[in-house]
Amino acid sequence: DYAIMEKEDRIALLPFDGSWSDVGSWDSLSNLITSTAPDRDTGSLLVDSENVFIHSSGRTIAGVGIEDLIIVDDDDSTLIVRKGHTEKVKQVIDALAAAGNAAATEHSFEYRPWGMFENLLDSAVCKVKRLTVDPRQHLSLQYHHKRSEHWVVIDGTATVQLDGETLKLEAGHSIDIPLGAHHAIGNDTDDPVIIIEVQMGSYFGEDDIVRVSDPYDR
Repeated sequence: DYAIMEKEDRIALLPFDGSWSDVGSWDSLSNLITSTAPDRDTGSLLVDSENVFIHSSGRTIAGVGIEDLIIVDDDDSTLIVRKGHTEKVKQVIDALAAAGNAAATEHSFEYRPWGMFENLLDSAVCKVKRLTVDPRQHLSLQYHHKRSEHWVVIDGTATVQLDGETLKLEAGHSIDIPLGAHHAIGNDTDDPVIIIEVQMGSYFGEDDIVRVSDPYDR
């Protein structure tokens, strides 16, 4: 309601005859999931524990002698909160943001109109991403002030623009993108294109993207 309804000035309403549950917190979401799928397999282990909800992106979570907890484990961070206190998670996010912790603003997986990317490595000297470009989608034509890039196509055929030149790169082929060069990735096929992107430079934030043209008008 806050993200959309309170900001939109053109709204059409229709009557809804059914049950409704606000799942705006981990408390309410855990209650909903537990009530609708009480026997779901979380891949985790609890011993002598009660009223514990676990959501894991893949790692096995084991708990012994714990109760009334919500545990949310993602690829880059883990949240452990006592049930009834999840409304205070925003305080955690604010504290992380104030400390400059990337977990407050970035996620290991991020979805875009053209597909998605996964952060594989983020260090002081480089950043490595896995890009998945959906069929018939294209990234913006862009350049960077503080980093160069190296792309390796590992699946599919990518259409690459580099300073006015258009190239086709098949799986196993790579290309260097110099700092400041105008570049774009496109997928003109009916299958996903997967690319490993290695960034080198002094800064790797998403705000170091200068878009020259963008099919999504961002």
